[in-house]
Amino acid sequence: MMMQAALLAVVYLAAVPLTERFAVVVGNNVAPAAGLPTLKYADDDASRLHELLTASGMKSQLLTVMDEDTQALMPTLVAGAQTPTREHVLGALRQVQEAMAAAHARGAVVEFVFAFAGHGLGSAKDGAAILLLDGPFTRTDLAQFVIKDSPADFNHVLVDACDSYFMVSQRGSGYADDRADAARTQDVIQQYLDGDGPMQDARTGFVVSTNQAAQSHEYEGFHSGVFSHVVRSALTGAADANRDG
Repeated sequence: MMMQAALLAVVYLAAVPLTERFAVVVGNNVAPAAGLPTLKYADDDASRLHELLTASGMKSQLLTVMDEDTQALMPTLVAGAQTPTREHVLGALRQVQEAMAAAHARGAVVEFVFAFAGHGLGSAKDGAAILLLDGPFTRTDLAQFVIKDSPADFNHVLVDACDSYFMVSQRGSGYADDRADAARTQDVIQQYLDGDGPMQDARTGFVVSTNQAAQSHEYEGFHSGVFSHVVRSALTGAADANRDG
């Protein structure tokens, strides 16, 4: 009887598809645009998230320039980090997409995380971009190179940047904190469902730091962006209220 149970367990485990997880994590303190200050903690936020995802078993690539303080805190990450230029980001995406396609060929379920911490600029009128070391990575770039080109079964996009709402939606948010207004809630949902192109990809979820044209903030006490700190706290267990993992 015990032998039969063991054989059944082996058959069951063989039938459960393996999940393989991949990530590209980008952080950029330096703004390639006039009038924007140099950030202090985008490199920390990217490095800490990369470290957390790697510890959880993900195959993660880190693109950031670590300042002296961050290098001292996480010296083992320095050699493996690439500079967050457009060429390097696109190259990392292509490399990870090839690895994800290979994982699919092995029969795995594939998950992909793309995360950015740094400056962003956007509006409903002018569109949006997150700022790499050598220039903008636009909403159109995100839709094509991160989402449409991804062979993953599930994509998770995390953006900690000013105006990050507009990396997801070209429309103004029209946000109002009126939770009793069921008709307004229905309108917001319908706007999303009627929205444009790849951002409505059913495989993809977004977590962004603003719900309209707004600033994201760093906090000295956390040595982090506030949004990035909350995301990492959530991923390390704070969001698992029902403890189902």
